[in-house]
Amino acid sequence: RRFRDAFASLSADALRANNQSFLDLAREALGRHQEKAVGDLEARKTAIEGLVTPLAEAVKRVDSTLESTVLQVAAHPFTRPIRDGLSMQDPMERSETTFELTTAAASQPGTPTSLRVELV
Repeated sequence: RRFRDAFASLSADALRANNQSFLDLAREALGRHQEKAVGDLEARKTAIEGLVTPLAEAVKRVDSTLESTVLQVAAHPFTRPIRDGLSMQDPMERSETTFELTTAAASQPGTPTSLRVELV
């Protein structure tokens, strides 16, 4: 009986120590994986920003160029007959494929602030 109690006590102590060691190792491994995951996430974020930033800048340049072009077209004397013809056209006759290019501001007095272009 005494040997049995001693063996039970020693085995319980060994099991507790083994469980604690296992938990400590698991926490350490999990911590390393979390640190690596955070580093990977930061690297991916940086890579995505590296791709998106030039695209955003290109879109801004295109938008600026388009706005400038619309202003130039709207102000050009050659487009006056087209603008006048479109503005006098019956709205019911206009196609569903009509796009309105709105200018930011009129560059000359009497220049309309929008130009309608109809695809035929």
